[in-house]
Amino acid sequence: MAKKSQPSGRQILAAAGAAAAYYVFLRPQLLKWHTHPSVAEHPLPGDEVITQPNLQLTQAIGIDAPADAIWPWLAQMGRERSGYYVCDWLVNHGVPSMGFVRRDMPSPEAGMSMDGGFHVIQAEPSNVLLFGAFSVNRWIATVDTTSLYVLKPREHGGTWLIMRQREYAFGLMRQIYSLLMEPVYALGMHQQLARLKALSERSMS
Repeated sequence: MAKKSQPSGRQILAAAGAAAAYYVFLRPQLLKWHTHPSVAEHPLPGDEVITQPNLQLTQAIGIDAPADAIWPWLAQMGRERSGYYVCDWLVNHGVPSMGFVRRDMPSPEAGMSMDGGFHVIQAEPSNVLLFGAFSVNRWIATVDTTSLYVLKPREHGGTWLIMRQREYAFGLMRQIYSLLMEPVYALGMHQQLARLKALSERSMS
C-alpha cells in the first residue's frame, strides 16, 4: 500500500507565508473595501447595538443618483421575498431579487419583521436603514448581527451608499468563525452594493 505523502517543510512554510500575507496585507483592505479610512473607522448609526463586535466590515460605493432614488430599493430589501440583492440562491430561496420598485409596501419601521429572521432596528427615509438579528445559530458559532446602510451626498453630485456589517460571535470557535466569514461578507457586500448602484442608476435613465 502506497504511503500517503506528507506536506514538505517548504509547503508548510509557503502555506504559513500565504496565511500571514492575507492577515497582514489583504485582510485590512477587505475590512474597508472602497472606503476611505476616515469612514471605515468613524462611528456610524447602529454601532451602539453591538458595542464590541468581533467582526466589522465597512464598504462604500458612489452612485450617480440622489438619495431619494436609492432609498426605495433599500426600503423593500428583505421584505416579502423582494430579496437582498445578493446570494439569492441562499438568502431568498432561489427567488431572484426584485428588479423593479414595489409600490405596494409600507415604509419600513423599527420592529418590522424581515425575511431570514431579521427585523428593522432603525429606518430614516433616504438616510439610514439598520436591521439585524440576535442569537442566530451559524454552524460553529451563535451570533448577534446588524447590517447598516447610510446615504450621504457626494461633494460633486450623486450619493455615497455606505454599508457596515457588524457581528458578535459567541462560543469557543468565535474567532475562527469571524476569520472565515470576513472574506465571505466582503465579497457579498461588494456584489450587493454594485447591484444597488446599477438598479438605482437605471431608474434614473
